[in-house]
Amino acid sequence: STADEDRAGVHTYALVEGDGATGNGLFAISGNALVTNGIIDYEAQTGHSVRVRSTDPAGAFVEAIFPIVVENTNDSPSGFNLTGGVIAENQPAGTLAGTFETADDDFDDDHVYTLVAGDGSTDNGQFVIEGDELRSASVLDFEKGRMLSIRVRVSDGQSLNIESVFAVEVTDTN
Repeated sequence: STADEDRAGVHTYALVEGDGATGNGLFAISGNALVTNGIIDYEAQTGHSVRVRSTDPAGAFVEAIFPIVVENTNDSPSGFNLTGGVIAENQPAGTLAGTFETADDDFDDDHVYTLVAGDGSTDNGQFVIEGDELRSASVLDFEKGRMLSIRVRVSDGQSLNIESVFAVEVTDTN
């Protein structure tokens, strides 16, 4: 809104370039509302500023710079993988088969990994997850299965999660 001593009617608003206009490209004006022009990411930048021109019906205008503070919200994990994913046959239950790593913009999230049912979960019963480690739940046999399939969910500890299917290779030993 604009305070105008002339009470000249409806003002129009526009983003204008100039000193202090560091975030104009991320925003747009719709009527008298400042709206985002896309996704605003706290991890990329915690604040922006826009320069707005308010013009009355006679063409007189005033410009002002407005700071925009970006609040941090929880981001979903963006992906995760299994490092290793190989285990030799005939090893005792509890043998390490691999380690999970998660990409997440929220660096302080505690990720929880869980075996879940669904497409690709055929061999979930052959494994357990302890922290971020995938371990065998029993002695595995190369002759009964060379490539095992598991389905894993990673949760960020704040209700956001993603799932993925991984192949675990069982290698032959003498």
